[in-house]
Amino acid sequence: MLEKYYQYTFILPENTDKETIITLLSDYDFEGFLETDNGFVAYIPINKDNQEWLNILEDLENITFSKEIIEPKNWNEEWEKNYDVAVINDKCEIYAPFHTPKSNILYPIFIEPKMSFGTGHHPTTFMMCNLIFEFQNEITNKYVIDVGCGTGILAILSKKLGAHQIFAIDNDPICIENTLENIQKNIPANQQQNFVVLTADIHQFIQQYPDKKFDIIIANIQRNIILNDLPTYKKILNKNGLLFLSGLLEEYEQEIIDAAKPLQYLCTKKKNEWIATAFRN
Repeated sequence: MLEKYYQYTFILPENTDKETIITLLSDYDFEGFLETDNGFVAYIPINKDNQEWLNILEDLENITFSKEIIEPKNWNEEWEKNYDVAVINDKCEIYAPFHTPKSNILYPIFIEPKMSFGTGHHPTTFMMCNLIFEFQNEITNKYVIDVGCGTGILAILSKKLGAHQIFAIDNDPICIENTLENIQKNIPANQQQNFVVLTADIHQFIQQYPDKKFDIIIANIQRNIILNDLPTYKKILNKNGLLFLSGLLEEYEQEIIDAAKPLQYLCTKKKNEWIATAFRN
């Protein structure tokens, strides 16, 4: 017999990061989330809703929610029905395992859509994928590091476009597990040894690999972390190497450009209120 559920409808202030809040709520007993234009809807079995999750909203201002009892449903089926393919460009689309890929897509990527950041739907992931395509000719046979790899999508795309060796690091063990799983789904077995996947932030990584340098650094994280880590990125970026940054709101564009000096600013991509920037050493 199917369980009864509460449907919580959350309304968020503009520029609030939905994915962060959804990730926090997923540590409780919520079993499904659907994003809306101004927030998201979350589902939880009535018999598991002790509302302990309310504690995580205490420090977040102006978030409102309502709840209602809904008829029992097969939530797995409902979620799959509403989970769209992420279209990056005419060469690349991001699929969940239950999607059927188009035959004309040269670079299909299959991502198990768990709570790790990076399914191609968020503007920052979309823009970073397109930056990688834009500089595709400079990625061939190069050494790449994906800092805060999430699902591993950017690391996987880099390999599909010809990178030689890719380091994928994240300080969340769940992301590392998801990245390893997605590498196995997308990369031939004889190429998987070209990945080094580690639970670490960039500073812990440098302690393990003090002499390692890269041709491409990818960091789709968050403004404060990027500002803190930029001096390290500059140290480990090879001459003429590329740095791609995102997880940034448009209002911080100039701040990031200034902080990245003396790296040469190349371009900014914009989607909704988000940006992705590229620099050269």
